[in-house]
Amino acid sequence: MVSSLTLLKNEIELGGRRLIVKPAVTKDEAGVLREKAKGEELRKKSEEDKRNLKMAKEGLLNEDNWINREPALTKSQLELRQRLYASKDKALKGSTNLFISKTRL
Repeated sequence: MVSSLTLLKNEIELGGRRLIVKPAVTKDEAGVLREKAKGEELRKKSEEDKRNLKMAKEGLLNEDNWINREPALTKSQLELRQRLYASKDKALKGSTNLFISKTRL
């Protein structure tokens, strides 16, 4: 039974299942399409940030954007935070085994 909704989407439904119909291609064209799909998949994997390195700066304080400037940091506290960030950044760049945990952030 074909529903009117599937006809509007140019889809075919057979036995309650939606069929995806694509045009026929030659064997050579199929190989080219397969290689394009593999290349696209590899590109997506390489762009994916599995180690969550973009979240490394998440906990840093920006004094210019503070709403309440009452608990101002001393110079030593600020230097300590900068040294800790530098050491964390160096460790993350140095070892591929380290990552930023989303749950502990």
